[in-house]
This record gives sequence, C-alpha cells and structure tokens, in this order.
Amino acid sequence: MPKRLRMLVAAVAAVLLGSLFLSPAATAGTERMAGPTTWRVHVGDQSRNGAIQGMQFLPGEIWIDVGDTVRWTAASMEPHTVTFLPPGQLPAPFDPSNPAQTTQSASHRIGTPGDVRNSGVMSTIQFSELPPTITSYRLTFTGQGDFVYYCLIHGQAMRGTVHVAAAGTPYPHSQRFYDRQYRAGRASTVRHGFDLVSEIREKSSNHHVYVGAVDEKHMLMVMRFIRQTVTVHVGDTVDFDWSLNMGDPVPHTVTFGTEPPAPIPVGDPRHFTGGSLSSGVLPTAGPGTHFRVTFEKAGTYHYICQFHDGMGMVGTVVVKSHKSHDD
Repeated sequence: MPKRLRMLVAAVAAVLLGSLFLSPAATAGTERMAGPTTWRVHVGDQSRNGAIQGMQFLPGEIWIDVGDTVRWTAASMEPHTVTFLPPGQLPAPFDPSNPAQTTQSASHRIGTPGDVRNSGVMSTIQFSELPPTITSYRLTFTGQGDFVYYCLIHGQAMRGTVHVAAAGTPYPHSQRFYDRQYRAGRASTVRHGFDLVSEIREKSSNHHVYVGAVDEKHMLMVMRFIRQTVTVHVGDTVDFDWSLNMGDPVPHTVTFGTEPPAPIPVGDPRHFTGGSLSSGVLPTAGPGTHFRVTFEKAGTYHYICQFHDGMGMVGTVVVKSHKSHDD
C-alpha cells in the first residue's frame, strides 16, 4: 500500500476509535433538538405486583429550555401529585377533601419559579376515597429558572426540580439518559423493597403482623400485610402493627367483614367472632399504631386495608378451635 494511502487509513481509524470511546461526559452540553421539545418524567415507581411502591420522581432533576414541555406520567398505583408551590413554602399535610390539593390547575403554562401549579391526583388506578385520578400531566415552561415541585401526598421527601435555560441552549442530557435513570431507579427501589420485606418477615409471626412499612430514607413503601396469612387458635390475639411508618402519614386500616362507608373504627377487637370490625385509620405514633384483635371463634377471616386493597393489601387469619400436638 502506498505510504500516503496508509497514512489516510490510519487517520480515519483514529477518528473512528476516538468516537467509540468518547465518554458521555465529553459529549455533555452538545445535544440540540429542533424546536420546542417534550420531556418525560415518571411519577413514582413500583414492583410488578405493586407490593413495593417508590416515592420519587424519576428523574429527580431535568434540564430543559424555555418553550419546552415536561410530561409527567403516573408509573405506580400509589397516588401522587406534581405540585409547584410559592417560594419557600413546603407541602402541608395532605387533605383529600381540600380541592386546592386535589384539583388540577387551569393553566398548563408556567413562567416563574414560585408560580403555583397542581396536577391533581395521579395514579394508574382509581381510589374511592379520592377524586378521579389522572395518568399524565403537562406543563410548558415559558421562563428561566429552577422550578422545584413536590408530591403533596408524600411531602418533602418526594421532590423534583426542572432547570430551565434560555431557548436554544444545548441540552446536557437526552431523553434516553433520563429513561435510563428511571429504569435504574426503579430496579434499585424494587430490590431494596424486597430486601426490607425479608427483614420484616423475620420479625413477624402468626401473632404479629406488620401493616406495611416505610424505609428509613422515605423512598419506598411496602404495601402488604407482613405476614399475609397467619394461623392462630381460639382465644389468641394478633397484633396488627403499623409502627414501621417512619413518621410518614400513609393511611392504613385493618378491616374485617363489610367495609364501612368511611375509614372509622367499627366493632370490638377484644371479642371478635366475625362480622364487621375495623381499626379506622391507624395513627403513625403512640399505642394506636397497634391494633390488637382477639379471636373467640374458629373460622377463616379475611381482611383488607380500605385504602390499598386494590393494590393487593389484603390478608387472612385462620383460627383453629384447639391446639394439636403439632402446633
């Protein structure tokens, strides 16, 4: 091969190799799409069976330009909101009867950090205790700045930020980059969630059932009774324990029989022989985190959480009439 031709081939190979090994960081700040762009953010995440529910926006931060739109998509059965609040204001305790917290804002444009906007309640399923839920919400950003938003249901622990630059500014990341963040975040949440379930199950017993749990970082919830099916005997007491809530105001009930029209206490848990019995909404602190039921009649008793039975939060207590030598 002539010398000049060999030099040309070597130069082309060097360029190709350089492009193959160029790091993502080296290409940051060079992406530019034609015209206004719509970006996708996932609201919540979950395991396939819904037992593990993530309390996060994925991605938690996104960089866009003036004129772009962000589309938030519900990715979990657990309800959430996308809510922009006045400067310095933090989410108040969630009140499902307050239209200001559950109703979607009329405007789908936002221009200044601190402008109030609300998605309404977002979920992949409907809840009888909440207004009709939606599965997606859009906002177009017409001004620059750092726009911070929260989920009103889960408070300060569930926060996101939209960074808005001037129109025409190169994007630091692509949608594929953010989608990878979502997949990695969901996988981490599910893995950590099932590890937590295993730990709690070791502490549970036929007489001690945990009413779900929240992890220490307030990033995920276990939406199951742990253990889901227990076997006891007439005269035994089962402690339904909601002490693993980490202070998060997640509403749960332990409800046997006919579901009351509202999540209020029903029946006498000290002498349960069947029929209707409900804890009402379990508090997140004090003795009320424990709902103790003494079973005085043999049988099979099914129960639910009134808020989350549609997500699979149901359980069964099998009560035997007497102890055998094998029990």
